Amino acid sequence: MAGTPGRGAPNKHASEGSPRRIQRNRQQQQQQQQVKIPRSGIVPTALTAAFDHPGIAAAIRKFVFETMQKGITGLRKEFAVLRATPDQTPKVPIDSTTASKFRYKDVYCTDKSRVILTFLPNFGDFIHANWLKSELMDNTFICCQGPLLDSTGDFWRMIYQEKIYHIFMLCRCEEMGKAKCHQYWPKSPGETLIFYGLLTVRNEGVTENDSDICTTSLTLTCKIFFMYLKHFILFKFYR
Repeated sequence: MAGTPGRGAPNKHASEGSPRRIQRNRQQQQQQQQVKIPRSGIVPTALTAAFDHPGIAAAIRKFVFETMQKGITGLRKEFAVLRATPDQTPKVPIDSTTASKFRYKDVYCTDKSRVILTFLPNFGDFIHANWLKSELMDNTFICCQGPLLDSTGDFWRMIYQEKIYHIFMLCRCEEMGKAKCHQYWPKSPGETLIFYGLLTVRNEGVTENDSDICTTSLTLTCKIFFMYLKHFILFKFYR
């Protein structure tokens, strides 16, 4: 007969040395090791916030549980409903001045939070990029569409204008035979790209010490102004 938790004298041998207890302790240690995340480096605050705030952790668990319950079929149905729901958020119109800078015609750019280009204004003020702010993050980020051939110069105008020193690439230039992003940075060490005859981007070196990250050191020069920045390709997002 099973015992009632909290009643009766504890069995010293069962509690300390039984195979079942040892196995459970090992499982707990493994789980603790799996969720251990470094607090330094490039790991964003948002990634570690769940381990500091129980409410956030509970919300993540709820999301994961509901997602598993829906399954692939349920997620597809939910996506179809959301896609068919009119979005009233003001968006940048796709017209003769912006059409060549949209990779996907059904992925709009929210007008209120978009990055407005003011550097070299004769080349237009539009880039498919938006400011992203969150209470969970110390810094403000820019989420940008993977540059097209026609928008690569705009991308580097934005980098220079906003003094951005870290670029995180979350996709490949090509995935499953389809173009996802133009090769907007010089790929090989010593290679340079020049935009508008004014902005010079140079590859200063590539390191792949981390199995998940390829880091490229870049310099961006505009006349006498010099910027040193890092470009990260996060392999784990598409492996």
